[in-house]
Amino acid sequence: MTSAESKPPASSANPPRATLDVVIRFKNSAATLPPVLTALAAQTLRPDRILGVDTGSGDRSAELIRQAGGDVIRWDAPYSHPKVLNFAVRHCTGTLVLALSSHTSLTDPETLARLVAAM
Repeated sequence: MTSAESKPPASSANPPRATLDVVIRFKNSAATLPPVLTALAAQTLRPDRILGVDTGSGDRSAELIRQAGGDVIRWDAPYSHPKVLNFAVRHCTGTLVLALSSHTSLTDPETLARLVAAM
């Protein structure tokens, strides 16, 4: 049996699971990030990647993202919400992207699972 024969083909009845990147934009958010990151860790469907976008922090925000297993990229241009988000999306590899701010906590542990299922 070849490797192509050993793996059943994806079909509409059994499509591959979408991958999910969560983008968190932040600036001096060390006080608000812990509950955001704790809520992500409590999700029944964990994101495939957390990507923090540092828009000029001078505190421990980037370190907190990294401690949660995330990656951090830096935005050095003047802040523009749509430009920052487009910059982040260009660095994403997931098939789905959820953008959060540094003070947006997901209160239901099923949120990500429901979002991915709906897509």
